[in-house]
Parts: sequence; C-alpha cells; structure tokens
Amino acid sequence: MGSWIVTPEEMPADLYRLRILRRRNGKVEAESNTSNMIFRFDDIVAFASTFWTLEPGDLITTASPMAGPIFPGDVIESEIEGLGLLRNRVESVPADPVYARRIGL
Repeated sequence: MGSWIVTPEEMPADLYRLRILRRRNGKVEAESNTSNMIFRFDDIVAFASTFWTLEPGDLITTASPMAGPIFPGDVIESEIEGLGLLRNRVESVPADPVYARRIGL
C-alpha cells in the first residue's frame, strides 16, 4: 500500500485542502485537490460499513485524479501532500479470451 501508514497524529490538520498529483513515468498527468473530492472520507467509510463489517487494519482506498491510459512498464505515482507517495509499476497478464469477448475486445 505504500512505504508507510500515516497515523491520526501525523495527519494534516485539514484533509480537504491537500494537493493531489498523479504521475506517469515521472510526468505529471493530473493534478487536483482533496477539496474536489465528490465524497468525503467519512462518507466513504460510512458507505462501506453498510455492506461490510470494518475491522481494525482494514483499508478503504480511493482513486487518484483521472488521467490517460496506462501500459505495461509504466510507473504510476499517486501523491497526496503531507501523506506520502504510492509508486507502482504496471504489469500485464495474458487476457482471458472469454472475458475479453464479453466486454467487446
């Protein structure tokens, strides 16, 4: 999930005024702010808890700002100011032909 987990004491004072970046291969593709989130964090947790019993240690993820397509070998970085950076290399696996036909590929 990342190089560390931020504890409540380490959280920035205002979670809804943080810069969000998404980079592909080192180039910024999208930039936004947590103030632009459609759903607030507490609403996301409340919604998830309506169909899932949340236990200590459970993780709920959100998304990075929308950007272009990704390809095998790309390195995608998502960063939220004051919280950290998540970096992942895109891998590929052979497509299941039955599923690919079903979705029109």
